[in-house]
Amino acid sequence: MKLTSLIRSACSALLIIGGITAASAETVKVGISVYAGWMPYYYGDTNGIFAELGKAEGVTFEFVPRTYGETIENYASGQTDAIVITNMDLLMGPGSAGIDSTVVVMGDYSNGNDAVIGDGKSVRSFADLKGKKISIVEKSVSEYLLARGVEQLGGDLSSFSLYNQAESELTAAFTSGQVPSVTTWAPFTLQCEQKVGSVRLFDSAKIPGEIQDLLVVKTSVLKKNPKVGQILAKGWYQILGRMQGRSEAAKTARTEMAKASECTLAEYDAQLKTTALFWTPEDAVRFTEGAENKAATEKVRQFLFAKGYLGSAASVDALGIAFPDGSVVGDKANVVLRFDTQYMKAASK
Repeated sequence: MKLTSLIRSACSALLIIGGITAASAETVKVGISVYAGWMPYYYGDTNGIFAELGKAEGVTFEFVPRTYGETIENYASGQTDAIVITNMDLLMGPGSAGIDSTVVVMGDYSNGNDAVIGDGKSVRSFADLKGKKISIVEKSVSEYLLARGVEQLGGDLSSFSLYNQAESELTAAFTSGQVPSVTTWAPFTLQCEQKVGSVRLFDSAKIPGEIQDLLVVKTSVLKKNPKVGQILAKGWYQILGRMQGRSEAAKTARTEMAKASECTLAEYDAQLKTTALFWTPEDAVRFTEGAENKAATEKVRQFLFAKGYLGSAASVDALGIAFPDGSVVGDKANVVLRFDTQYMKAASK
């Protein structure tokens, strides 16, 4: 893929009107897509939370909602400056293309939102999957989840038949009986499980901490203006504070998020139960700086290299991943993923 410029140029003119100096304007585009753990960004956009926080710093945030695949393409091609994305997809897509990204918010990890589902007829267990079509978005966290499930049962993914489909086609293919099994993520899992007799064979609750949902910003953007990361993190935790609990205000906030993801409040709350959200910056920092994050990262990068999903990488160490303690796995001269807790720490103050 030919990469265009990674950063939009900021306007930088000082306007003096009536003795008041206005800061230079900068627009930061953030790619967002539908997922339980990412709906707070929709809410923060439509309710002006990020706009208000950015105004004081001369930063305008433009949130660009697209399908998940499109957001990754837009980020990789330079059309956006930030994105909500999983750890695996970041390494496989933008990372393999040489884009250096920094984690601004460790939002959550999937704790049951991603699942392998059988129709309950021809597929009632993992053993039944052999020789059957498994509808899946290949080269996604779904493939990783399926591989981890097979691995825990002592098998190998190469012995299974994957049927690659777009995320928008998975539900219909499964519920109509075109395929006997599907591996996908919420809210599609909820839709698939409405099929009578369907059975959940494996889910991300069995691999806690491995499928991470992140807000990342291109490192070059943050170097130019660290305030971008600070504003996004601060806004994120303000929104989480609004949506917690049983108050009418919290229910109203979650209802808006549910509507944006085209589901009911009850369905959205059900998805939140299987999303291990880090409700406070302290919890997010603790996980990001901990050994669990390093162990999960190692599993993910080894999987990607074994599958040949790291582009032209000659070894698993071709891409560098930096952690908050200063350690780096892989090539220190080619760091493409930086776990940085400074923005979350700033939000806690």
